[in-house]
Amino acid sequence: MKKSEKVIIFSLIGIFILMVGFLLYVKNRSKIISATTGYIYLLTYTENNAYIVPVVRKIPYRRKLEKKVRFLIEKLIEGPTPEEKARGLSTAIPSGVKLLNVRIERNVVYLDFNEEIEKGGGTLTMEGRLAQIVYTATQFPEIEKVRFLIGGKFIKYFSGEGITEVENPVDRKTFSEFVKQKEEK
Repeated sequence: MKKSEKVIIFSLIGIFILMVGFLLYVKNRSKIISATTGYIYLLTYTENNAYIVPVVRKIPYRRKLEKKVRFLIEKLIEGPTPEEKARGLSTAIPSGVKLLNVRIERNVVYLDFNEEIEKGGGTLTMEGRLAQIVYTATQFPEIEKVRFLIGGKFIKYFSGEGITEVENPVDRKTFSEFVKQKEEK
């Protein structure tokens, strides 16, 4: 075998090895960069009650927990998709709401909204709104409670009528009446 033939054969083997390596990289890269899933909590109504329902959203790959929480709360603010609306799901979050900041300290997430978060609705709507936010923000094991801020300031009560006290961080138990219990057989 001539030297030039050996060079060609080794070059082809090298190219083949590189192609296999590249294909394995691409295959595994999609797993590394793939989105994870989280939930936003939308509302469904019965004759007498409102309940929260978890709905899946894909979270783009991000390492920081604050970014995951921000993404899901922003998706919650966007509200249900047309398909979800057709299934009877809705939101108590009014239009114009903006999430200004997300900060996590220990097991508490601090969510800072603009003043629109308190607009409109009676007691059931306001408490449903809070339940949606609290359940969406506390789905991660590192977060147990939510502390609300409006325009960078801590608030004592939610809404102008002082419907719900939120001076201290609140957890899922505060809004457990919005979780539909499975019917016993």
